[in-house]
Amino acid sequence: MPRGECESWSSNSDFHPGAEYDLCGWLAEGIYHTVFAASHKESQQQVAILRSLPFEHVECGLRVLRVIKLLRHFHHENIISVLAVPRPRNSESCQEIYIVQELMETDMQSLIMDGNQELSDDHCQYFLYQILRALKAIHSAGIVHCNLSPSNLLINTNCDLKVSGFGAARPSTNSDVAKGTSTGPVGSLCYRAPDIMLPPGRCTTAVDMWAVGCIFAEMLGRKRLFSGTRHEEQLDQIFDVIGTPYSKDFRKLDKSAQRDLQRLPLKSKKSWKGLFPRASDQALDILDRLLSFNPNERISNFGDLICLSTDGARKLIVQEIEKCTTYPRS
Repeated sequence: MPRGECESWSSNSDFHPGAEYDLCGWLAEGIYHTVFAASHKESQQQVAILRSLPFEHVECGLRVLRVIKLLRHFHHENIISVLAVPRPRNSESCQEIYIVQELMETDMQSLIMDGNQELSDDHCQYFLYQILRALKAIHSAGIVHCNLSPSNLLINTNCDLKVSGFGAARPSTNSDVAKGTSTGPVGSLCYRAPDIMLPPGRCTTAVDMWAVGCIFAEMLGRKRLFSGTRHEEQLDQIFDVIGTPYSKDFRKLDKSAQRDLQRLPLKSKKSWKGLFPRASDQALDILDRLLSFNPNERISNFGDLICLSTDGARKLIVQEIEKCTTYPRS
């Protein structure tokens, strides 16, 4: 059932968000949750309801707690909102938690896979603009999303985009992910930055910017840029595209990782224009800055986008992104 279509539906006897909601249909299934469309009886508002079983595993419980705390803090038009968290019928014996969110019509993954749906260069840059607006707010709050992927970018038919999937989010620090200071993996492997896969695996805002680059490339080419199934294969695919990194770009890695990289055969960087012949030069300039092996060279200050073009509209858009700070709900 497409997002947004709501009909009478009541076949799931295990889904009990509360008497004030009519279930409409199944939307999605994740590792830690199930999502259904529903209608709020009093307001007739269509919503998405996430059902989690947070007490079965510590990891699941931490993810649910992150989602509730973070999304109730953010109030931004490009970040999905938590509308309600229904109270359990019995707080001492409850095994499930429900989170009520805005209902969006589709997601970026479905849009990319739909061969009948046009995705022009203008579409791609407008979606990128909205993703960056959301990240400006997220990063200004000292948070790294850590799980950006097309399936976590929700979209309406008017091209409004909202970032979701905050279960892996964490504070932006220089803590070592590889040493176990985080909970769970950092994002889908296809969108995972090299600096996360190589020790010491530092989790900074730069890992989100790499993921944005992978998503932007996927929008431009209508297929994944990298699709490895393990770290070694993923890194090999990355170097096939961006070339083997120079020693100056991996000096902050562990000595063992530096030695491994120095042994790699030299590979030249591929032409972005050759990979994406229909993309504009401006789009490819941005892609190049997002998919830099060195995290310090990736776009981090959103004002960096201004230097990529003297176009007046580009400057206005970037200035608008710069205004996007985060603030708590009133």
